[in-house]
Formats: sequence, C-alpha cells, structure tokens
Amino acid sequence: MIWHNPIFILFLFIGLLLILTFPGYILDGYPLYDAFRTAIGFIPGIALTIIIISAPYLIGRKIHKKTNPIIQIIFNDDYMIINNSHKITKVSYHNLKKIRENKKYFFLTTTETGNSIIYTIDKNSFTVGTALNFSVFLKNKLTF
Repeated sequence: MIWHNPIFILFLFIGLLLILTFPGYILDGYPLYDAFRTAIGFIPGIALTIIIISAPYLIGRKIHKKTNPIIQIIFNDDYMIINNSHKITKVSYHNLKKIRENKKYFFLTTTETGNSIIYTIDKNSFTVGTALNFSVFLKNKLTF
C-alpha cells in the first residue's frame, strides 16, 4: 500500500540520489575526507532513505497498537467468515492466493477486495481441530 504512493517513491528516489553524491565525489578523484565533507546530502540521504524504507514497519506498528488485531475466522467448506468486531466478511477459497506457514503461524494471502490482505493465524489458537488438520484442509481447498 505505501509503496504504491508516488510521494514515498519520490522521497526514496531523492534519498538514494543524495546517498550517491558521496561515491560520485570519490569517483571524481576527491580524497575520502574531502568527498565526505563536500557531499552535503550524504547524511540526510541516508536518514531519508532509512525513514522511507522503515515507514511501512513504523506505520504498521502504530496501527497495530491502536487497534485490536484479534479477529475470529470460521472456516466452512466453501468460504471463510472473518469477523473483526465491526465487519463480517465472507471470503471464498478461490480468493486465497498464497498459504505460507512457519512453526508458529499460518499466513493466508487473499485478494477479496482487489487489495492483497494477509491474515496471520496462530497455530495455537484453534478452538476446533488442530493446526495439522487445518493445513491439510487448506491444501485440499487450493487443489480444487
């Protein structure tokens, strides 16, 4: 979402250009100290690039603190029902694009509204069935 924003892309591009001033002066033959002193935009370029690259993480962390990220997902034979306390959504298994898992979580990527949404499901949070049963269930749904 944030990487589709042209303003963020513009600032990332400016930051990278400012970073490149330092190697540019070195390639022009300046000694290292003089190149660093002359490349006024080098340090701001690094700062700007770090801020822009970390923005999705920082914004996501801020949103995560403000909202209650816990939702209820019910898996039926034809679709999953997602209840996030203010909206109930039915998502067909046809809209599941990727299923990934690690030791602790399942990651379900859907495109139910045209945007990609990733649902993270803790493997210890099942009230019916087990994580292993769920993994088999999802693999069967993706091979229909």
